Amino acid sequence: MTAVIHAISTAVPMYSLTQAEALEIARSRNQPDATQEFWMNMIYSKSGVEGRSSVLLEKPETDPSDSVSTNDSSVTPQQLAFRQSFYKDATESDRSGPTTYERMLQYRQHAPKLAIEASSKAIKNAELKNDEITHLVTVSCTGFSAPGFDIDLIDQLHLSPQVARTHVGFMGCHGALNAIRVARSISNAEPQSRILVCATELCSLHYQYGFQPDQIIANALFADGAAAMIIAPPLNRSSHLSLGVPSRYRPIELMANGSYLFPNTRDAMSWHIGDHGFLMTLSPQVPELIRSQLSHWMKSWLAKNFLSIEHITHWAIHPGGPKIMDAVIESLGIDPLTAEDSREVLRLHGNMSSPTSLFVLERLREKGLSGHCVMLGFGPGLVVEAALMKL
Repeated sequence: MTAVIHAISTAVPMYSLTQAEALEIARSRNQPDATQEFWMNMIYSKSGVEGRSSVLLEKPETDPSDSVSTNDSSVTPQQLAFRQSFYKDATESDRSGPTTYERMLQYRQHAPKLAIEASSKAIKNAELKNDEITHLVTVSCTGFSAPGFDIDLIDQLHLSPQVARTHVGFMGCHGALNAIRVARSISNAEPQSRILVCATELCSLHYQYGFQPDQIIANALFADGAAAMIIAPPLNRSSHLSLGVPSRYRPIELMANGSYLFPNTRDAMSWHIGDHGFLMTLSPQVPELIRSQLSHWMKSWLAKNFLSIEHITHWAIHPGGPKIMDAVIESLGIDPLTAEDSREVLRLHGNMSSPTSLFVLERLREKGLSGHCVMLGFGPGLVVEAALMKL
């Protein structure tokens, strides 16, 4: 029986900041010399990001309005620096920022809220009752806690205490694709299953001080967000079958999943736990590895599903960064406009790690598009994960 995505919902923290404001904070925190400031300016300006949200941003105490946002042009960079109290300016005695323990306390406080917001909307959009959920698949690589936010979802959304839980942890930006594979397998094996998938990441908890190129790139790209899906066999609800149904309710058929480990690329991308947050390493060779190797594997994988690259009308590319998207397009020989929605998600929200590809898929679905679609994400390994769908 075919597994179907019945609903996709997304959530971001209440407060956001522009890339110019983020750069101003980075200057304040690190106090770069002229050369360092030149590289910071260039990396931030070429990131493809214009705005990002963070759970660490706070409402100014002097402003009583509940709707204050750092997008407000009246908020100066100097005021913005005090919109969060978690990261202090670097000093001679502290040049690394909060400890990993302190960052994980923030994760425990904030991750459940975003997960609950995205998940409750997904269940509602799928026209399910909360206690109809039979399985819960959670995704995160930016925090660890036990009990985790899966237990918060069960408690706060009043899911059945018998819901079966699976956690996809520390898989990086392609984590949502791993979760889709898990949910698709469950759905195909258990026709009565109703699976809630929730990916939640708080990347801003891992801001790194200093001027290592990898860390500056990560600081310029990453943000916080959550996304949730309902995956199940066809539900045969009348609203899904009627003419003129809103595109956000149209099922997406899950056809296949694929995975490929690029040979000899163990050091190309990594994600390690340090004493002061999680540390990202990203080789400048990653775009070239994608450009030179992705096409061969993609053609072979699609052929197993009796398709070719020309049969794919839509590509939901995880927007890991502009150079990664460019490499995908060049390797596959597809129209650059194919990545328009991926670039727009990056521009508006930054790279939120695992939920980001679902933000892209949500945009494609909202447009009411049809045809074959491939979702792609890249993560430590270097590994590409793919999902073949029919919109």
